[in-house]
Amino acid sequence: MTDGRGSSTCSDMMAEPEIASLQRELARRTRQVAALSRVAQALAGALDLHTAASAGLGYALDITEMDAGEILLWDPAREALVQVAHAGTGPEAFAEQRLFRRGEGIPGRTLETGQVLAVDVVAAGELLARRGLAAGAFRTVFSVPLRAEERVIGVLLVAGRRARHLDAETEELLRGLGGQIGLALDRARAYEREHALRRRLEALNAASLAIAAELSLPALLQRITDIARDLTGARYAALGVAGDDGRLVEFITSGISAEARARISHLPEGRGLLGLILRGSEPVRVANIADHPASYGFPPGHPSMTSFLGVPIVLRGRNLGNIYLTDKNGGEPFSDEDEQLLVQLAAHAAVAIENARLYGQTSESLQQTVAELRAANAQLAHLSSLAIGAQEEERRRLARELHDGTAQELATLLVRLRVLERTEEPHELRLRLGEFREVIARALDDVRRMALDLRPTMLDDLGLVPALEAHTRDMARRWGITVRFETQGLDRRLPNQTELVAYRIVQEALSNIFKHSQATEATVTLILRGRELRITVRDNGRGFDVGRTLASRERGLGLFGMQERAALVGGHLELASAPGAGTRVTASLPVRELAEGRETP
Repeated sequence: MTDGRGSSTCSDMMAEPEIASLQRELARRTRQVAALSRVAQALAGALDLHTAASAGLGYALDITEMDAGEILLWDPAREALVQVAHAGTGPEAFAEQRLFRRGEGIPGRTLETGQVLAVDVVAAGELLARRGLAAGAFRTVFSVPLRAEERVIGVLLVAGRRARHLDAETEELLRGLGGQIGLALDRARAYEREHALRRRLEALNAASLAIAAELSLPALLQRITDIARDLTGARYAALGVAGDDGRLVEFITSGISAEARARISHLPEGRGLLGLILRGSEPVRVANIADHPASYGFPPGHPSMTSFLGVPIVLRGRNLGNIYLTDKNGGEPFSDEDEQLLVQLAAHAAVAIENARLYGQTSESLQQTVAELRAANAQLAHLSSLAIGAQEEERRRLARELHDGTAQELATLLVRLRVLERTEEPHELRLRLGEFREVIARALDDVRRMALDLRPTMLDDLGLVPALEAHTRDMARRWGITVRFETQGLDRRLPNQTELVAYRIVQEALSNIFKHSQATEATVTLILRGRELRITVRDNGRGFDVGRTLASRERGLGLFGMQERAALVGGHLELASAPGAGTRVTASLPVRELAEGRETP
């Protein structure tokens, strides 16, 4: 017979193993939760698919204490499991990137069943379908489904060199890992899809903006072709424009170098798949060009191509050409998204081609008009700059002459008047008055000469010939050289503007001779033949380098001024000179009409 204390002690002794077991189970689950929590936290911010896959695989190998492994994700476009990461000691066993169909090999069976599988490599043999594993590099392989919201999106394979058993604890841990890694990869893949879609939409929007802004057909089509290749990830792209007879008249390529294109014997002639698209109105998408019944092959020198996506360019029921892409950079075939995107791009291209053709019908005259307006604006700006410069130069010259000439004479006169105020001798007064008259006469001459330089009244009253005769005589007298003036056919007055331009050209040419040439003789010749006035001013001076002088602001301004004056009335001016050979200025001015009733005196 036992008392209560004995029964309690026995019960306590029986509970101790259970408590220990529960404690071990709790510790195990705590470790699992902690490990899975670390994985979840580490992968939470990983939005790049390959980064997340590599990190997840690394944590899986660390937690399971396995030696190597890989992660495979289901690719709907290829309808197969595709490797996205492999790692571990001796990863060469997983370096071979083979595609696994559903139900094929251990990964395919895991995808199909959704179960964690443990495989003895020695016993499994060809079921693993990997040479490295089957050759005995590893002993045990665990194949784990990667889940995201009850969907199996891929498979985690981990392999070890020692035999391992799939007990309940290990299976639970692997399932937890598969769930955490699956969620992270699904999130990263969704982010990449969203990012890719956003990038594609932005690129498509950029294409529409480019179409709206570009009216040059070749530049526009090249931009569309480049965008099509970029946003679909294709290696090659081309855009063909069909003529009225249905044959390609424009063929724009992207992704193929100029050298590679030059090696192609001839451009497409609208046969094969291209011809099928040109004659039809539906997209054509194939994984292997050679397998399509319409495939015509490639001309000599053409790069090898496998996958194909072609879309017709149709506007109001009329086929204008096609866009086609070949070979995605990743090797996968083109997808439904690629096709839908290219269809939208082709719609933009159709509008662009039509607009460019309409623009081309009037572009030549429009471009010519724009060019003429731009040239006129540039000329006006140039003339304005020259006019301002010439105006400032003339003001400086007048200021110098007033200061050094007239002002000095008048200042001298003022000083002498003050001295004269203190003189009482009549003879001295008469002598000083004579000097004053000379000073005043010189000042008046300077003022009259400056007035003539600004606007010669003789040109308005008597005409070009008398004004230039007077001007050449005055210049010869002032500078002490021989100036001959010759005319032919100028028995009537010319239009006012022509006379003014001719006078200013001769005036500037003579001024340059007197200031710079050190000449002893100069000749001015004016010849009127029909509707052209030809002006020649030449000298026997020292000459100069024309290019260097035109670049000089001091002398170049005057020479440019003569050229621009001639251009103002539709004429032109030529300058010939060389060091030691004198200078010749020749201007040809059109004469629109002779001034009626205005004869040259």
